[in-house]
Amino acid sequence: METPTKQKLDSNNYLELWKWFTDDAAKIKDRMWTIATFFYTLLGALLGFVGKELLLDNMCIDNPAFVVLIGVIGCVLSAYGIFMLCKYGHHIRMTWNRADYIRFRIEGLSEIWCYDDPNLIEEDLKLREETPVKIPWVAVWLILIMAIFLLLFLGMILLPLLTRTSCS
Repeated sequence: METPTKQKLDSNNYLELWKWFTDDAAKIKDRMWTIATFFYTLLGALLGFVGKELLLDNMCIDNPAFVVLIGVIGCVLSAYGIFMLCKYGHHIRMTWNRADYIRFRIEGLSEIWCYDDPNLIEEDLKLREETPVKIPWVAVWLILIMAIFLLLFLGMILLPLLTRTSCS
């Protein structure tokens, strides 16, 4: 088996790599939205089920053990959703960083990217000096929504302790 030799990249290779990384980041972002939507739907359905089926009109819990079980399941799913969204956000940021790194090496692409907007040019120059490591804001907002679900399910675990459990 032959050992691959190092190849020097030219501007066409950089352009193809840049296109690949930007497309990959867009696909990952779409998958992150899909995963978030799936988790939000599932967690909302669990909350709705508990609200409709297990709680009576007077906030009396008919089956406290089942409410706690649903609360624990909801907490586990919420925590896993937060973990997944963090990982997807990190992957999106790393892919965008790679795309920016390549974009700076393609002559003329940054000028087109910024289209003579002084604010964008200034932001572009900052990107060349320091690479952002934070996850994108869209991922942060999705994680915050998932954290609200986590708090709701934690409250559901405490609900049987704070309300009447005998429904007579």
